[in-house]
Amino acid sequence: MGHDSIDVQVAHIALVGYLKIKVLPMANNTYSLSFPSSKDKAFTFKYRQNDTLFSSAPVPSLFIQVKTVVKEMIYALGGMGVYHRFRNRQNLTVVMFHRVLPRSDIRAAGADPEWTMSTDTFRACLKFFKKHYCPISMEQLATAHVMKKELPACSLLITFDDGWADTSEYAQPILDELGLSALVFVAGSIINQTRPFWQESLYHLLSSQPDGLAKLQTLLAEHQVSISHDLKCAKDEEGIRTVIRQLGNCDHSRLNAIAQSLQLESDLPPSMLTTEQLKNLTVARHSVGSHGMSHQPLTTVKNPQQEVSEAKEILTEQLGSNASVNTMSFPHGAYNKDVANICWASGYEYLFSSDSLLNRMQNSNKKNRIWGRIHISERAITDMRGNFHPSMLATWLFSRPSGTLLTK
Repeated sequence: MGHDSIDVQVAHIALVGYLKIKVLPMANNTYSLSFPSSKDKAFTFKYRQNDTLFSSAPVPSLFIQVKTVVKEMIYALGGMGVYHRFRNRQNLTVVMFHRVLPRSDIRAAGADPEWTMSTDTFRACLKFFKKHYCPISMEQLATAHVMKKELPACSLLITFDDGWADTSEYAQPILDELGLSALVFVAGSIINQTRPFWQESLYHLLSSQPDGLAKLQTLLAEHQVSISHDLKCAKDEEGIRTVIRQLGNCDHSRLNAIAQSLQLESDLPPSMLTTEQLKNLTVARHSVGSHGMSHQPLTTVKNPQQEVSEAKEILTEQLGSNASVNTMSFPHGAYNKDVANICWASGYEYLFSSDSLLNRMQNSNKKNRIWGRIHISERAITDMRGNFHPSMLATWLFSRPSGTLLTK
């Protein structure tokens, strides 16, 4: 069987959605993978367990190794690309990032790994986007929406949430270098703020400082914040998240005060965007949108209309009176019909959720549309050594469900 026939067969397998594989153990930790064809012939691929992909400890199970090898093969032979170009040609993919930090930055050590990506992996993602998609700007999406024009096949929009300073410091230079635009959603209250959100501040404290738990207990007592949950569970990532969720029901002004005191005690650089950084984003042809005022879920705040209106006013004031702030992403992805209607009534024309959905562009010009976005987690697209694998990102993105989110 020649290489061309293998390519066609694997592409066909990817498109029809099944794969029959035989795994045969061989000498020296080598496995033979056979892909039967309709003529009962096979292509055999040998993979050594100690190769780079699986050289970190602990060693993945044979099933996981085989599954990963299969993905690598299908991607390398073009099968995933064929499947994507066929399936997603009329879908808009909107990807969502939060923080981008090099591992050498002091802020990276205690940053929440679910929402933080290294600069190396981010650069690899952007190169992947340029290879498999037609990246567009928010301006292009708006024009197509208003003029009822079609977007290019396999379009993709890059977005950021929150308003982190590292978006300007690290993500923007890479975007600019590769000629890509992004839409950056910023919470109105964080501009020129040195401390991070209280959630991130507490995550940094508990994950990076040996005496973090004792210090947190002292700070909670000083600020008269009580929690029913046992703080001793905050020994790993899941335990820390549990404590933070419990604290979410407490007075946020006191939690913000705790975060501010932690920032003053630390030698960490400022965490959030400054006015100058915000303006530089728009000068470089990136777009800025709203992420609410206080970064609290709009489904739980007392006055969501005030939240979204104040955020719009603050951002317009910071960017200049000629700026048009007509896009918004829901803080924490929380929204309902009432929240969406309030946002549209406040002058926002494009609303973005955290629903993991590819946006079907046949209905791109419909009013009252909410755009889905795919969060990209570094841990979902890298191996245990932190090495990026395009096949993992392809798997993460290409087969997501597609549809149209409408709120009447």
